[in-house]
Amino acid sequence: MKYISRLVLTVLLSFSTLVGVEYKVDASKSFVNFKVTHLFFSTVDGHFTKFKGSYDYDPQTNLLKDLKGEVTLASVSTDDTKRDDYLKNEGFFNIEKYPTMKLEQVEQKENIMVANLTIKEVSKPIELELEILKDPSNDTHRGLALKGKINRKDFGLSFDTADISVGKEVTLDIVLEKVEP
Repeated sequence: MKYISRLVLTVLLSFSTLVGVEYKVDASKSFVNFKVTHLFFSTVDGHFTKFKGSYDYDPQTNLLKDLKGEVTLASVSTDDTKRDDYLKNEGFFNIEKYPTMKLEQVEQKENIMVANLTIKEVSKPIELELEILKDPSNDTHRGLALKGKINRKDFGLSFDTADISVGKEVTLDIVLEKVEP
């Protein structure tokens, strides 16, 4: 019986290394940043301070799967309280009705991750450049970097009075570091 128990345990542990490991995102060492043009020549940088996520990564195949992330939209910060308040209001994010934004992986194509992004109950597939982050000293997995662009109007994000002065294209820059055991 001991032999069978050990065999089952060995098989399960071996299987888990073949299919990858689920990682939780360490929000204290990660970031979700964005950038958008303003008045055709300057940019507004911002980030979200509250988010969570998880993903599976298989170091043998270098494949990412099952990435899921959720951002609390009330945590938006552009270093301008008046602008942040406007972004949270009914005319833009409408955080009372839509408190979160979600990202869910569909597939990985080499260094491109296809994911569904949901903002204000509008889901659209987006492509993000994917980089697997590794510790240079020992080549162990540390996290992920994702970069891409979206059209804010695809998700119903527009400004009542100043829509023409803000670019439609929003650049995303996300780094997700895994929680250390």
